[in-house]
Amino acid sequence: MRSIRTAALIFFPWLVAIAADPFVGTWRMNAEKSKFAGIGPQSMIVHFAPHDEGLQYSEESSFISGRRTNTAVFRFDGKEHDGINPEFLAVRVRPTDTTIESRLKRKSWDEGTHRLNYTVSSDGRTLTIEIIGPAGPSEFKSTIVLERQP
Repeated sequence: MRSIRTAALIFFPWLVAIAADPFVGTWRMNAEKSKFAGIGPQSMIVHFAPHDEGLQYSEESSFISGRRTNTAVFRFDGKEHDGINPEFLAVRVRPTDTTIESRLKRKSWDEGTHRLNYTVSSDGRTLTIEIIGPAGPSEFKSTIVLERQP
C-alpha cells in the first residue's frame, strides 16, 4: 500500500498541492447565510485551482441584471497586479494557509481601498469572503458564505 502512495506522489505531484491547499476546489454560495450591503448576486460559484504563481481564481455570478464571469491569478507577493475586475489593482498576501487578504483600488480614480478577506473554516467546508469598502464618508460590509462542493 505504501508503494502505491509513493508512486502516486512521484507521478502526480499536483495531487499534493491540491490536498495541501484548503482553497483548491469548487465553492457554491449559500444565499441564506450571505449578507450584502445593497443588492448582491442571486447565485455564485467560485473555483480555485493550483497555479505556478499562486492560485487560479474563477467566479461565475448571477445577478438580476445578468451573469458575470471573472478570472484572475492570485499572486501572494505583496505587489500590485490586475484584480478580478480589470478596473482594479490588487495586492494579495497569505498570512496563513486558510486566509487570503486582498486590497483593491480602482485604477481610474481614488475612492479608497476595498478589503477582501477570504477564510476557509477549520473543517474545510466553508469559505467566507468578507468585503469592506468605502461608501461616502463611511464603509460598507458584505459577507459571502460559500460551501465546498464535492
